[in-house]
Amino acid sequence: MAVVFSNLQHANFIAAFAQFFTRARFVLFRHHFKFAFPGDEVRLPRSRTEGLFDHVINRLGRTIVVPSKGVLMGMLRVENADARRVQIVPYIYDFTQYGQPDADAVAQIRADHPARLLLVMSSRHIPYKRHRLAFQVFADLIREGYDIRVLVLDDGPERAELERFAQAQEISDRLTFLGFRRDFLDYLAAADLLVHPSLTEASSNVVKEVALLGRTAVVCDGVGDFSDYVEHGRTGYLVPRATDGSEIAGILRAVYDSPDALIDLGRELHEEVLNRFQITDERVERYLALARPARRRVGLRSRSARLR
Repeated sequence: MAVVFSNLQHANFIAAFAQFFTRARFVLFRHHFKFAFPGDEVRLPRSRTEGLFDHVINRLGRTIVVPSKGVLMGMLRVENADARRVQIVPYIYDFTQYGQPDADAVAQIRADHPARLLLVMSSRHIPYKRHRLAFQVFADLIREGYDIRVLVLDDGPERAELERFAQAQEISDRLTFLGFRRDFLDYLAAADLLVHPSLTEASSNVVKEVALLGRTAVVCDGVGDFSDYVEHGRTGYLVPRATDGSEIAGILRAVYDSPDALIDLGRELHEEVLNRFQITDERVERYLALARPARRRVGLRSRSARLR
């Protein structure tokens, strides 16, 4: 039997109908996370078309695969999806194919941005990533006298507004907007800690990349699969989805006084990410198994009876 692995929303919408006109088996992979839960100050609005597409896919899709519990819970709580049709299969990575930071470039970045605590943010400049929330925390700590600098990677429609916000908070000299960079690994490696209060993640790549470099992160509990491998105080830091920033500020104050603790957390996160996401035969088999139709028990009993 032919099998179609369909990825991304538009392809899945088409596949949801196509499965009725062919004998092929369709497996629909969902990679987006856009849910607003009670307490979220960002409502994560979706267009009517997005909502319609997901509604149709959830109703017609026979096998839907998501990469994390966060996506599954959003589908169940917000979209009323049928749990029997959805299964979690985590992403797998061949980490040997990842590049390595340039040691000289890393040293130069540290020299160009001297600080007791060098932070990095790496995400699209959109409301769901909550740069403004983090910037307010940085501004408050800097006014308290903390020697903090922040590297702000990537770009997006909110960049100009965020730059104005930094100017209004008088912290422009402590925040460096770097835009989209191909040498982003050098900046991630140079920083002491990734601050990533994003509300919209299916299974974040940047946190895994930070982990490969022996660094750790501040992330939100219940978003994507963060809660599966970020254990607060052991591999990284978890803050509530509904944080007002006070939890992030508390973490930064603590690590500011004992930055060496970040080394141990980074080492633990590195091992955790490798153990959970590195490509193995067993994990590849989970994907291959999706292509095989489930055998019905009635058929198995009938065959057993014939053999007897």
